[in-house]
Amino acid sequence: MQEQPEYLNSEDAAKVLSVSLSKLYMMRQHDQLPFIKNGRKVMYRRSSLLEFLNNLEQQSVTGGNT
Repeated sequence: MQEQPEYLNSEDAAKVLSVSLSKLYMMRQHDQLPFIKNGRKVMYRRSSLLEFLNNLEQQSVTGGNT
C-alpha cells in the first residue's frame, strides 16, 4: 500500500474535497479552508481537509450553520 502525502497541492486538495479548483480557490479566499502558503506555493494538510469534511458532516447531522 502506498503512503499518502501529508501535504497536498491545490489539484490534489480539490480531489480530496470533491470540488473544482475554482471552488477550492473561492473557499480559500473566504477563509473557509485551512492552508499553508510559502511564497507563491500553497499547500493543504490532508488531515485538515479531512477534519473540514468531518465538520461539514457534523453540521449536516446536527443542523448547525457554523
